Amino acid sequence: MNNSKIRKIKLNDINAKEFYKDFMSEQGPTLITDIFEQFPSLETWDVGYLASKLGNKTIKVNFSDDGVYNFNEKTGKPNFISKNINFSSYAKTLNKKNPEEKMYAQKISILRELPELKDELKIINYIPNKYIHSANLWLGSGGNTSPLHFDYYNNFFIQLYGKKKFWLYSPADFYCLYPNSWNSMAPHLSKVDPSNLDIIKYPNASKAKHLTVTISPGTILFLPSYWWHQVYSINTSISVNVWCEPSFKQKMVMAHLHSCLASLFAKLSYLFKGNI
Repeated sequence: MNNSKIRKIKLNDINAKEFYKDFMSEQGPTLITDIFEQFPSLETWDVGYLASKLGNKTIKVNFSDDGVYNFNEKTGKPNFISKNINFSSYAKTLNKKNPEEKMYAQKISILRELPELKDELKIINYIPNKYIHSANLWLGSGGNTSPLHFDYYNNFFIQLYGKKKFWLYSPADFYCLYPNSWNSMAPHLSKVDPSNLDIIKYPNASKAKHLTVTISPGTILFLPSYWWHQVYSINTSISVNVWCEPSFKQKMVMAHLHSCLASLFAKLSYLFKGNI
């Protein structure tokens, strides 16, 4: 499938008061365009601008030899290393034409860790506070790749600088995507790599129907909860995502049961100190 299968709508054509309600009724991804027309200050966001705002603030940055940020299924440990780095130093490294290392500041809470940016993200005001779980900054080099995974929350993924490519699969393809076991340490991850599909090892993956979409600055990709996605950074990229609570209807999928079993297993493991 291609981008034409994803609903597109301009931000100016959306009623702000009905924004979240409208998207809760959506069964699939939506691309929201022209956000800079409504919020022109966001168009100034680049690495240098963030450095001017955040200066010497320390953030956690992940480094990966191959640019893939995955986790071990059995141990839950990352296959990458993390370092606390001065933001200005990180910005200088990112601004090099071809940085040698793959690096990614992932899921940095704007509300808790980067309050300097909160007032600029007025677009978040479209979503009632009671539904917002978190808002996060993602900033990294080109060539970074997430594993195929699902999130428990609705995701408004706001692209502000650079481009990213998404591979998307419906929750209905749960069994075709070979998820890690619910009693693993990374139950929300898939063993499948849609960018390099191995149908000999994972034959059912060929039955799953996927969408691909490339998002550019000034767009938002709305991704409903439990939709599988793998994300590739085409070049140096700045994104903000807002995770929101799913509706009861959205939880009526196998991925939600899988998540509940995983949560229960994790709690029991903690109580019995891993002796189960």
